[in-house]
Order: sequence, then C-alpha cells, then structure tokens
Amino acid sequence: MLWNKILTTVAVVATISGSIDPVLAAPKPAGSTPQISIISFHPPVLVVEAASAWIKVPGGLTRVGYDNGYACEAPEHLTWVAEFWIQPHEVTSSAYGDCVAAGACALPGTGPGCNWGDPSRLNHPVNCVSYYDSLHYCAFAQGDLPTEQEWERAARYPDDRLYPWTGAIPTLCWDGSSTCPATAHPAGATSLGVQGFSDNVAEWTASPYVSYMGDATSTRRAVRGGWFSLSNQEMLRLTYRKGVAKGVRGAHIGFRCVRRPDRAGSDSTPTG
Repeated sequence: MLWNKILTTVAVVATISGSIDPVLAAPKPAGSTPQISIISFHPPVLVVEAASAWIKVPGGLTRVGYDNGYACEAPEHLTWVAEFWIQPHEVTSSAYGDCVAAGACALPGTGPGCNWGDPSRLNHPVNCVSYYDSLHYCAFAQGDLPTEQEWERAARYPDDRLYPWTGAIPTLCWDGSSTCPATAHPAGATSLGVQGFSDNVAEWTASPYVSYMGDATSTRRAVRGGWFSLSNQEMLRLTYRKGVAKGVRGAHIGFRCVRRPDRAGSDSTPTG
C-alpha cells in the first residue's frame, strides 16, 4: 500500500513537472532536486515532495496582536514580514514518520491523546512533539519553523481578520476529545487556503514568548492557534498566544513549517 502511494505521488509529480504555478512553488535550497528527494539508508525510503504542497504568502506590512482580547495579545502593532511559503496544513504523523525513518527525527510521545503509533491516525497532525522535535523535522523538510509574525501574516492575510473564516463559525475540530484528520475541515481555511490555524492542534513557532512591548526575555517559545479540546471560542482567535517550555510534548501541540527565499541566517537551526 505504501509503495502504491509512492508510485501515485511520483506520477502526480511527473504530470505537473515543468508546469507548476510559481505562486505555489516553494523555493528549494541551492543544489536540491526540484521535484523529488531521495534519501538513502537501510531500508531505502523514497521521499517525494510536490512543490505545490507549499503556499506562497505575500510579504508586506502586517498587523499583529489585538487590543480587545487577552493581555498577551496586546498591543496591536504593525511589522514588516517578507515573502515566504507555508505548508497548507499541520505536519501529519505519516509525514513525520518519514523523518523518523530517516533517522533525522526523534520518536514523538505516546501517552494519552498522542497520535503516534495509531495506524488510524496517520493523516492526523503529529502531536506530542517538542519544540526541538519540530525544528528537526522542518530542517529535514528543507524549511524552518515560522516566527510568530509569519504565522499571523499567513493566518490573517489579507484583511487582518481575527478568525480564518468569515461569518458564522464553521464545523471545526474543537470542543472535543481528540484530533481530526489534518484536512478534514476546509471551511475553516484562510483566504490563502491554509487549514488548521484555529483548530485541531496548536503550533510551535520559532519566536521566544515575550511581551509585544519588548520588555521581557523568556526561554519558552510562543505557541499559536486553537486546538481540539478548547471550548472557549475566544481562544480560537488568530491573535491568541501562549508560552510553552521547549521540551514539552503536549497532546494539543503540533507544528507546520515555512520556507523563505533565502534560509541563510535563520534562527531556527536545530540545536537540540
């Protein structure tokens, strides 16, 4: 079944090769293969990546924060965010498994609520992973963790919305007891088509969790987005944020990666 899936993906990549919309084609580091990456180890595994799996987020002046929410969301302020590409949904257990098989990622946690090891949840977001685990996976995927500002840019683009949807709240993965498949609720996607910002699992970012006033330091990292067990709709807001210790492997936390036109100088290089 896995080999059939690989062959199908190769066929799709071969079909779109040479005609990929540049808006959706994420930049690859110099010297990398444009469409297919092959990692050799024992047993050999073929890792196939379609360039259209990354969504372009235009750069620009970005409104961050919210003055009428929780104290951690204030003050509202403007900041410049450069163009980047983001994954359209949170990294799944299946995708994370490729990194584990390659020896580039540690095993996730397997406690209550963890998706790792459950074959019925391969298409759910990987959870029970630490900040360090997420860094290692993003490096494996030739990307980085997003900063808080990039995360909010992708989530609120182009009109500084407070929720990904417009109008009444759609059916989402929240106020429940477990995660959902990563692409199960497209009605909750952003204007760019990115899913999962307000539900399913919260997401690690590369940013230290500090006051927007810039008057504090922290060893914690900012975690953004809603998650499956929330019952407070205000915490689904795209400006909501919290700080989590880097080694925590919570069942409510996962991640996604970004790519920048030039990864040189990124502060997201794995160090642990």
